[in-house]
Amino acid sequence: AFKGEIVIKRLPLEDQWSDWSSVYAAPGEGFGSPTPRGYLLVRVKLSSDTPAAGPVLDNIVLRLADPVVKSVSGRMEPEAAEPGVSSRLTYHLAPVATFRHPGFRHVLIRTPSRADSVVVRVSDIQVEPAQLHATDDSLVVSLASTIRNQTVQIDFSTIVQQDNTVFGGAVAGVLGEWQLVDPEAEGSLTVRLPAF
Repeated sequence: AFKGEIVIKRLPLEDQWSDWSSVYAAPGEGFGSPTPRGYLLVRVKLSSDTPAAGPVLDNIVLRLADPVVKSVSGRMEPEAAEPGVSSRLTYHLAPVATFRHPGFRHVLIRTPSRADSVVVRVSDIQVEPAQLHATDDSLVVSLASTIRNQTVQIDFSTIVQQDNTVFGGAVAGVLGEWQLVDPEAEGSLTVRLPAF
């Protein structure tokens, strides 16, 4: 008589899964999905060129790297940009590290177009980046010193064409071993186009 409504949930929630990564064609390839994450789903296709022999999967080995910081959150300012024109934006990072976390020196920002006029500040002090690499869809900023608990602001200009453009990001101590930036709040890494 006191039983409540039955609620069925699939955990983790399906809308939190990323898309499938590209196919791993050879052993030892780098991980192709967003990291770090608490869950991993593997899909394996087994085939054989010999009809009399069945394929066998012996094992799957994952090499896990320690996070460079305990957590890192980010936000974009301003929250809106004019469509089709170069807009000045700021990517804010707030990392949290403990004595066990080595910190990061590289920041990756996904951009809708090539970023330029980059200015970097660490704890509100402008610094000269060790290296900048901008492509049509990303910006990688390499810093001269390791960041642990200092805030980082990266100002840059880029062209936003679509409403709700997400500026995904990641940090790394070593290039290629990326730790994703989490939004400071829901939608805080999203830039919108003004409604006309």
